[in-house]
Order: sequence, then C-alpha cells, then structure tokens
Amino acid sequence: MRLGSPAVAYLIDWSTGRARYPTQALLASFARRSAEMMNAHSAVERYAWFALPTDRSGTGLYNGPTPNEVGRAYRDVG
Repeated sequence: MRLGSPAVAYLIDWSTGRARYPTQALLASFARRSAEMMNAHSAVERYAWFALPTDRSGTGLYNGPTPNEVGRAYRDVG
C-alpha cells in the first residue's frame, strides 16, 4: 500500500554501546563530520546532538553557557 508520502526513519543513536571518552579534538572532528554528513542527505530533515553534561562525560557541547571545542565545531557546520 502506498500512502503518497516518503518513508520516515529515525536514527536514534549511534555508538559502540561502550562508553568511550575521546579527546576534545577527536570529538570535535566527529561532531563536524557527522553534521556535514547529515546536511548532505536530502532525506535528513533535522538532527540533534544529545550528550550528558561535560562535567560528567566530556561529550557535551557546552561548559556551562559557553560552547567548548566540540560545541563550536557542531555549531559552525550550521
């Protein structure tokens, strides 16, 4: 049965399933390249970065109200 609308898919999470905390430079590169990849696909309407606060895991985008290296890389992609 065809409904006339494109299929919708949700990419909820991608990880290895094990906690790993890379350097800020490596994480910034991953954030930038991931956002660029998402932006390049016309089927992707929106995406978001979800991570625990940097004071707990080091994978967040901000230190308090100030974007860290990862946050700046993610924001700069647009």
